[in-house]
Amino acid sequence: MNFTDIMVVITGVLCFLVGVLLVPIIGSSFYSSAGFYLPMAVTGVLDLLIIVGIIWIHTRIVLYNQKRKIRAGSDFIDAAFRSEPEKEE
Repeated sequence: MNFTDIMVVITGVLCFLVGVLLVPIIGSSFYSSAGFYLPMAVTGVLDLLIIVGIIWIHTRIVLYNQKRKIRAGSDFIDAAFRSEPEKEE
């Protein structure tokens, strides 16, 4: 299991927790500030926007790490196969 697989699992767990746990939190926080509950459709849309944000952040992290791995790997390969000219004194 590499880093990308672990990030996919973590994102799946976060999306599940957001989907399940944030619905009552969004509703109760709006109720405490405005004095009435949001319709469930609006709460669901807010929840969906948070889930999409988590997926977007996850995608950016994975792409950044893949680019970094590719760059680090190519630098390592270049250094391994580069022939250093011998210095003559």
